[in-house]
Amino acid sequence: MSSANEKLQTKLPSFAQKLVQSGYVTIPQLQKAMIEKQKSHLPLRAILPLITGRPLPKEALAYYRLEQLSKLKAKYGVEYLDPESETIDWREIENLFRTVLPFEICRRYKILPLQKQQSAANVLHLAMVDPANQEILDDLRRILRDQELQFERRVIDRADYQKLVEIYRYRQEKALSCRFLPQEQELETIVDITGLFEDGQSLPHLNCKLADEDLGLIQEANQGTIVSVVNKTSCINPKTNDRNNNGRDFQLIIY
Repeated sequence: MSSANEKLQTKLPSFAQKLVQSGYVTIPQLQKAMIEKQKSHLPLRAILPLITGRPLPKEALAYYRLEQLSKLKAKYGVEYLDPESETIDWREIENLFRTVLPFEICRRYKILPLQKQQSAANVLHLAMVDPANQEILDDLRRILRDQELQFERRVIDRADYQKLVEIYRYRQEKALSCRFLPQEQELETIVDITGLFEDGQSLPHLNCKLADEDLGLIQEANQGTIVSVVNKTSCINPKTNDRNNNGRDFQLIIY
């Protein structure tokens, strides 16, 4: 390596130095990547694979991540949260969204409540994208004052925070889809349920299948039982014939 290249390498970020030392990238390639970084404002980890034609080594990515988190810690003077290496208690977080800090407030301020510590001085542990924002801190104090809560801050990388928000939303959508079933269908809706009973297919909103013995029971059930079952799914339209005025016979119309 030339003397000029050695001097340049010493001026590089430690992450880039590691990549040069490992042989992943050459000095000219790295110079090209640095120019592209200034033009596009993309991080080096996104540009280098395009220039070298190879993905970044996992070890290099882990080193880069640790380096960035350490910079956040030094900048804000608080510990960082690393979701990739720490366990995220989603039940606790979701409970805190419901009872302490609503999700919309947390999303607006880019806050994630982690844990409510029950002690002489109740403490709410938070992860924040900007834990030094005085306006956010003042609002938090006002919100938590009525609940007699203090709070402890940790810093979280912005990209990590966004990923956790997406995970939370996915969990909520999944929970809602499993919890709430259709309550009512329009009378005009045409639903052919014959195949469901004959072929044993599952209903579209249920993640289960009818066992063979269940199919046998359904097929052997009398008409009165079928009427009861179908009524609950809102897929029938009972009409009466001339004798229905006496409340004795019914004609079952299944669409």
